[in-house]
Amino acid sequence: MKKNKTNKKRKTKRNITKLKYQIIGGSFGLVLCIVAILFFFISQRSEESYAIDGDAVSYEAAIKKPDGIAANAITFPAYADTTIKKNTEVFPVVLVNPEFNKAYIQFIVTIDDKKVPLLTTGLIEPGKAIIGVTLPKDLKEGDHKLHLEMLGYSKSKEPTRLSGSKTSFTLTIVE
Repeated sequence: MKKNKTNKKRKTKRNITKLKYQIIGGSFGLVLCIVAILFFFISQRSEESYAIDGDAVSYEAAIKKPDGIAANAITFPAYADTTIKKNTEVFPVVLVNPEFNKAYIQFIVTIDDKKVPLLTTGLIEPGKAIIGVTLPKDLKEGDHKLHLEMLGYSKSKEPTRLSGSKTSFTLTIVE
């Protein structure tokens, strides 16, 4: 009788130990899978953001290099409030990287409180621009807030994020 109890205790103890190792091994495997998936998606996103934008065209901007600015500083363009007619499909804005910059610029344009951008460009080279942003078809008359984020990147083989700027301006839609 005593032997049976001792054998049962040992067997139970072995089963518990085996179960612990299975739980630890399974958890470790799950964490490895999650890390691999995250690495895949992060590396995909970073490759996309480092691509030179093929839609950018050469553009001579009227922007002059500010006096006294450091040689490695980035100058971001400014934008003013604008009025356009209803049913305009493409907002005629020029998203330009001035030719005197020594860095790439990426532009991200959103409207009102929407989280999904109207446009996310690739990297725009100095002296180039994206002309026009496609507007939503259901844009109503009145004032809309356009939010523009400009991100600077180094001009190296693998660009690294530098400084950036955010600005907003009003887009008024009229009949």
